Amino acid sequence: MRVGEETVFLEQDKCIMFDDSFNHEAWNDGSQTRINLILDLWHPELTDPEVKFFEMLLKSKLKGDKFMSDKIDN
Repeated sequence: MRVGEETVFLEQDKCIMFDDSFNHEAWNDGSQTRINLILDLWHPELTDPEVKFFEMLLKSKLKGDKFMSDKIDN
């Protein structure tokens, strides 16, 4: 996995945390399927009004994605 200019090798049963506002990518060159659990957390320095604003943006995006998906399916 690469985050910014740093490459990290993921290990089974180990956790990592990174700021996904940086350019990042992940790949699996192994011979086995890899399953990752991803948790999104708000940055601890965000104020309550900032969190509410970003939650509103996220909900709007999800509604827009669903609307577009419904349009494509029909």
